[in-house]
Parts: sequence; C-alpha cells; structure tokens
Amino acid sequence: METSPSSPTQSPPQSVPEREQNEKFKLNILVADDERGFHDPLKMVLENEGHKVTVVENGDLLIKELEKPGANFNLVIADNGMPEKKGIDALREIRSSGKLFNDIPVVVFTGDNNDDGKIQKDVEALGAVYVAKPFFANLFKAVEKIMEEKKK
Repeated sequence: METSPSSPTQSPPQSVPEREQNEKFKLNILVADDERGFHDPLKMVLENEGHKVTVVENGDLLIKELEKPGANFNLVIADNGMPEKKGIDALREIRSSGKLFNDIPVVVFTGDNNDDGKIQKDVEALGAVYVAKPFFANLFKAVEKIMEEKKK
C-alpha cells in the first residue's frame, strides 16, 4: 500500500533550510501603530526574521483583533501615541480583561519622553516592556527576550 504525503504515518521529507526554519521559534505578533511610515518597515523587518505580523492602526482595533475567535498572538507591540486608544490604555484593558489574552507579552513604545518616566513606570507595573523611540535595537532585544522565555 502506497502512503500519500498527507498521510499521518508519513510526511514528505523537508529540505535542510526548511528544517532549520521550523526548528527556530517564531512569533505571531500584533503591531498597533498609526504611522504607516513606521509600522510598514517594522513589519518588514519582523517578517524577514520569520515572524507573522498583523498590523492595526489604533488601540481599539488592537483589542478587537485580540478578541477575534482563533486569535493566537504571542506578542503585542503598541505605540503609546495612537488615536482612539493609546498603547498604555490598551495595555490596561488587556491586563484587566480576564480573557485568555490578558497575560500576553506586550511592548509599549513612545516617542514622548517628556513625562518624567510616568508611562514607563505604568507600563512596567502592568508587567509589560517599555521602549523609547528611536528604538529598533531595543525593540529587537525585547522581542529576542520574549522568544527565549517562550522556549522555556
């Protein structure tokens, strides 16, 4: 009896690059930012690292995306300066929701560094990571840290 590639008893052989890519842990990331000039390059860089990225343009849409049936994000990255709902407000809603996603890792970033550290303290008190703009290097360190924690 011949076994087809979709048979549960035998899977098709993978090439070495496919195997290596499957062995590396990748994230399903939800990015919330209202500036296309920022979120498009961020999405491109994260996808080049092999992550799946969904972009929404404000905090209200962030919450709606998390609440969709079957949503399975590993990480949220949110700008604090969005219209309709700031990143910190979306984070507060996530943490107080009592829903399955209330403990998802969150990174909140901002270009407004004139608040004497209040936003950073609030973000960290809610168990999230705060990153100030310009931040690409710091953001990728935060993503790597979350990936390492997910592997454990």
